Amino acid sequence: MIACEQTNRICYCLELDEKYADVIAKRYIEQTRSANDVFLLRDSIQIKYADIEKP
Repeated sequence: MIACEQTNRICYCLELDEKYADVIAKRYIEQTRSANDVFLLRDSIQIKYADIEKP
């Protein structure tokens, strides 16, 4: 995902384990310094990363 961001390519990702998905999202946000384009897609509904409850 980060490589696609750096080379201006489109990336579609899927991670089944929520722990790995959270790490991937955090690393992407750290790299891009923005969570504006990070969403959780659940039942065809986009939820902004900032709106997701975190433990």
